[in-house]
Amino acid sequence: MLALPRVTLACIDTANHALALRALECSRSGVSFARVAFLTDALPAGLACPAGIEMVPIRRLDSRDDYSRFVLKELAPHVATSHVLLVQWDGYVVNPAAWMDTFLDCDYLGARWFWHTDGHDVGNGGFSLRSRRLLDALQDPRIELDEAEDVTIGRTFRDLLEREHGIRFGDAGLADRFAF
Repeated sequence: MLALPRVTLACIDTANHALALRALECSRSGVSFARVAFLTDALPAGLACPAGIEMVPIRRLDSRDDYSRFVLKELAPHVATSHVLLVQWDGYVVNPAAWMDTFLDCDYLGARWFWHTDGHDVGNGGFSLRSRRLLDALQDPRIELDEAEDVTIGRTFRDLLEREHGIRFGDAGLADRFAF
């Protein structure tokens, strides 16, 4: 079993509860994380968190912008480890054997956006690894939501994050190894 004692596995979802729990279950199969957290508003009747998954109550997120604002400005207090692996109901760990410890050298690592060719193409947030340093840097009041949270981080404010906060984004090769 792959041991990731410095990584929190987290899913933030207030709409697709059963699918989000499935993504967490799949992601922790073959991997031991420091913590597995399901950040949600409430579980529907008849649905329970499996043992080992901590339900963390948050407000209901009614839109993509609500989700994005939460990730940008409210996720940090929920992560005590050096990194958080964010998964979504449709993006989660499928091959633990592909893990490389060099992923942890990055402050942000997600799949590439193939439609961007300007060197700011690593950043898809649906399945992404983020450092605590990044979560803290996102508290900079100049960083405000622009489109989705991953675009805000990986494109709109990337230069500021790198220049003023020392944030390290994974390169294209590492991103291709990490996710697709």
